[in-house]
Amino acid sequence: GTKDFVIQVSQNPSADIFTGPCTGNLFHPAGPPAVVPNYERKAYKIMNLDMLTLYFTRYGAVAIFVIVLLEYMNMPGFPAGVIMPLSGVWAAKGNIRFLTVMLITLAAGVLGSWILYGLGRMGGNLLLEKYLKKFPKQREPIERNFDLIRQRGCFGIFLSKLIPMVRTIVSIPAGVLRINFMKYTVSSALGVFVWNLVFVGAGYFLGDAVLAYLS
Repeated sequence: GTKDFVIQVSQNPSADIFTGPCTGNLFHPAGPPAVVPNYERKAYKIMNLDMLTLYFTRYGAVAIFVIVLLEYMNMPGFPAGVIMPLSGVWAAKGNIRFLTVMLITLAAGVLGSWILYGLGRMGGNLLLEKYLKKFPKQREPIERNFDLIRQRGCFGIFLSKLIPMVRTIVSIPAGVLRINFMKYTVSSALGVFVWNLVFVGAGYFLGDAVLAYLS
């Protein structure tokens, strides 16, 4: 079988050495170990970037799609805000194309938005009340979403997709209010695209420095 992923501290105080069962451009188990600066080590430790990198190495684009999808479904514990900049870094290093990352994250974001929209549309206020009983802290942002959508319509949905903590749950009020599906899809997709472009682009253009910032 493969050996467990190992992080070792080198004698050089400015860098860490890590090795593992992965292959490809990011890891070199068959040759000299990769040298990782201290700020990358901290990012790996705090945000579990080693696990995300391992997933990407094993499952490629599927890992990006699944994590972003679950995050847009408002599932806790799935760091799309980390995987998207990290995928931008991978694209800059030639492990995946930038356009491919954008298409994957856009598709995952739209699909996750559709699922919550469908739940809100089918379940209506009854489902919404059950949801808010389980997650009472989200009552205030959801109520603000209702007001924004009523006042601005589809433009309000687009704006909500650009607001942290609101961008994922806005799909539920949109479904409860029975916003036209095609209009919802267009406005939601535009917001998802802009948000994802910022995060993926940050990783692509800023490189590993963005991971140090996120840590």
